[in-house]
Order: sequence, then C-alpha cells, then structure tokens
Amino acid sequence: MWYVTGDEVYRLNALKAIRNYYSIHTVRTHWDCQIRWGVAAYKFCFAAEVLRYSEPNNPQSAWTSEDQKKFSDLMEMGWVCIRGCGYWMNQHSFATMGVMGMAIFLDDKERYKQAVERTTVNEAGQNGGRNGSIKWQMRLVTENFQTKEKIDPPQVQLVEMMRDQAHASINASLLSQLAETIYNQCTKVDPVTGKASNGDNAVDVYSFLDHRLLAGADYFTRYGWGEKVNWIPIDMGDHISGEPRKWSGGILYNHYRFTKLWDPKDPRFRAVAHAYEQSLPESDGGTDFYGNGTLLFTPENGIMK
Repeated sequence: MWYVTGDEVYRLNALKAIRNYYSIHTVRTHWDCQIRWGVAAYKFCFAAEVLRYSEPNNPQSAWTSEDQKKFSDLMEMGWVCIRGCGYWMNQHSFATMGVMGMAIFLDDKERYKQAVERTTVNEAGQNGGRNGSIKWQMRLVTENFQTKEKIDPPQVQLVEMMRDQAHASINASLLSQLAETIYNQCTKVDPVTGKASNGDNAVDVYSFLDHRLLAGADYFTRYGWGEKVNWIPIDMGDHISGEPRKWSGGILYNHYRFTKLWDPKDPRFRAVAHAYEQSLPESDGGTDFYGNGTLLFTPENGIMK
C-alpha cells in the first residue's frame, strides 16, 4: 500500500511490524515451521525490498543500516526452518519460497542457485514421491506403477492430486510463483539438471522440461473445470482423490499470454487460458501466499486500458 499510494502511514506500519521481529534471538523448530517460516520469510523480504529501495518522505521512516543488519540476522536465524530438501510435496515449495526470498534480499548467490535448483529438480530430495519440484510434482508418467505397462505417449500428472485438490492447487500456485521470481531475475536453467546456467542450451524456467510446469497445471485445471482426465497409477496413488477444484492460474496465464504471446487456443495452453479468463475479475491468493493476483503479476502489455 505504501508503494501504491505513497501514504507514509503504510510505510511506518510496515517498518513497525518488521522491527517487532528483531526481538527474536532464538529459533525453536516445529513440525511445520518450513511452511510458516517459508511464507513469512518470503513476505518479509518482499516488504523489506520495497522499503529498502524506495525513498521515504521523512527520516523517521527510512530503512537504516541497523535495519539492514538486524533484518539480515533475522533471516539467517530462520534458515534452520527451511534448509531441508525433503519436505512433503507442496510444503517443499513453501520452504523454497523462504530460501528464494532471503537469498535475493541478502544477495546470496549460492543460496539463490540452490533455490532455483530446488524449484526445478530438487536433486537432494527424493526422486519422486514427496519431492515438490517441478520435475517430480508435475510428473511425466511413463509406466503404470501397478501393471508395469509402458505408457505411450507418456502424460504429465500433478502428483498431489492423489491426496486432495486443495493441496494440489498449492503446488500449481507456488511453483508458478517461484518460476516467476526466477524469470524476473533473468535466470536461465540447464534443460536437464535445472541448475542455473549461462550455457548456450540454457532455457527459461517456464520452458524447462518442455513446459512441464504448464503441462502439470493444465492437467489439474482440466480436472478442476470438469473435463475427464485419465489418471495413471503412480507410486504415490492409484486414483485422484477429492472433488474437483477450480483454479485460475494467473501467473501462468499472464506469462504465456503476454510474455510468450501464445494463442489462448493453443492445446497446451487452452485449459489454463479458459480457466483464468472465466475467473476475471479474480481474487485468487488466500492467506498463505500471494497466489496469482493480477496486481502483482500482469505485465504492462496485458493491462486492460
């Protein structure tokens, strides 16, 4: 609100909220602290970046060198909550959000590279199963786990749909948000390993593994909007669980529609484009994460005049 309105009250409130957390001197881990701190760290860093790089109207609301030191110390204290690579499915993305936010704020290039790889492949996690990366959560299924029958052609499935659709929607939203952050940092990745790369064959994160993120979101969206989809049994489950859940992928829509300039009728993009356009004006997001709100993720050439 400070950035949008210029009203100094919003800036002072934001500073007060952040400074209240400087009183924390120890961190006690909890069974779901990777979710709680992952979300908090990302949001804190989001706010702190705005405060640090925008000019206050008076010295009272300036971001100081003391703020920089104490906020950096706060982020480092929380590292213990989000450093792991084996968190359950969507929980992995929450934790990686925190890693991404603190790495960018602290200009920590090594941790940023780790956050990028955790988003794409997460090699240090389980290959399959609970791994929440783009590669393993948006799974390319090549074999029926029960019958061992080969699938030709293979198809992409969003793995956590075997649990329920609410948590599956979190995978689609958070991985999209991580991808957008990586894209905005102008980072490309190796087409196989998913590691940050400047190689001649490097691709943007949305294009990684033949647009795997979009393919998984497309599968989830088609099911959520009432289309019949075929679920191939995998190691995590032999059927889709829960009622369909409509999801409008604003981050993916805006990127493919206005950055890559894809036709909304493109078969690879049709379901996501239809879902989003039918949802406008949207209010997707929730309390845990920023989701897909147009205010944050619509590029200039996509803004309706």
